[in-house]
Amino acid sequence: MTTELSVLILATAVLSLTCTLVLVLRKPMRRHLGAGAAYGLWCIPPLCLLGLVLPAAQGNQASPGAVLQLPASVLQVASVRGSGAEGAWWLALWAGGALVCLAWQARRQRRFVRALGALQRLPHARLPLYRAEHDAGLPALLGLLRPRIVLPPDFAQRYTAAQRALLLHHERVHWRRGDLPCNALATLLLCLQWFNPLVHLAIRAFRRDQEMACDARVLALRPRQRRAYAEAMLLGGIDTLPPLGCPWPSRHPLKERIEMLKQPAARARQRLIAIVSTAALATGGMYAAWAAQPRAAATPAAASEVTQGYPLPAPRYPQAALDKNLSGRVVLLVDVRADGSVQDVVVKESQPAGVFDAVTVAAARQWRFRPAMKNGKAVAGQVQVPVTFERHPQAPAASPGGTALATR
Repeated sequence: MTTELSVLILATAVLSLTCTLVLVLRKPMRRHLGAGAAYGLWCIPPLCLLGLVLPAAQGNQASPGAVLQLPASVLQVASVRGSGAEGAWWLALWAGGALVCLAWQARRQRRFVRALGALQRLPHARLPLYRAEHDAGLPALLGLLRPRIVLPPDFAQRYTAAQRALLLHHERVHWRRGDLPCNALATLLLCLQWFNPLVHLAIRAFRRDQEMACDARVLALRPRQRRAYAEAMLLGGIDTLPPLGCPWPSRHPLKERIEMLKQPAARARQRLIAIVSTAALATGGMYAAWAAQPRAAATPAAASEVTQGYPLPAPRYPQAALDKNLSGRVVLLVDVRADGSVQDVVVKESQPAGVFDAVTVAAARQWRFRPAMKNGKAVAGQVQVPVTFERHPQAPAASPGGTALATR
């Protein structure tokens, strides 16, 4: 399995677990701590993914290991664990699906924007207001780099003065809170995880929580206008949301949004509890994701140091030898096929006898070599590889530590 495929699998597991956690907690969090608290939970999945890109923990600098001593004339190693052709196919399939999903999301966004027709700039002291030629689910906040609040052509006729002020404030909250970049990040994660049904489910729940958190924020500042706000929700409607946009009306969660309007605004204590609990969950998730990474090799056992530049995986030090504080040395004869794979491994000599043989042979069977060339063609061959087991291995000397045997 290639490193890239392993990272993709680990990222999928982290994102699936964190999305499941948020999907379970979002409704109780909204009921007890407010809609803003439920929306804040959605920072947990991307933050936990961030834990995967932090530097992995390193092994003990003085940890025991095996030193592979290769002569300069040895057959050169091409890769560590095989050609990785199977992993490459899976990665190609994932990348192709991600590109298709990204193209589909871009098409959805472009179709929504084109349905608006020509946009006319409206004078306003603080807001970037535009009036659309057609109503495709407006008003809406659009544009990642240049945010614009786009109004329907009959905005002044459809809504009362109080409702117009509420709707403009609603879109302004989206803008000031940075919901457009959040939607862009969510869309990117959706494209990268196109095969994950949990992410598709999470995106829909995320957009609902986003709208309800915005509703709660508006009404926290204007609590006496709940009725006008609810009546404004009944005007207009849209079935699907654009990937990079925050439109006002949405038919699907309408009942849920109106029910939320009945809840009182969250108090300072509730907001504090929500922030602390979300931060604790995010920190714990980041640590768990970071700890799940494969540990980096200890410095003295790094492949570039112990193999004179050849990235061979070193054998694992036997626990029985560690308990007895034993060191040792094994000399292998490795038969290499013309394609670079290992055909057979024989122990030529070992000290102490039988202690390190099994782990050394098991590791050698994973090696892959760049075969020798004869008359322009790859040929099979044999190489002698000494392996030294030390409690505190040091980088080998520059002098060759083994002898390459003649190719067949």
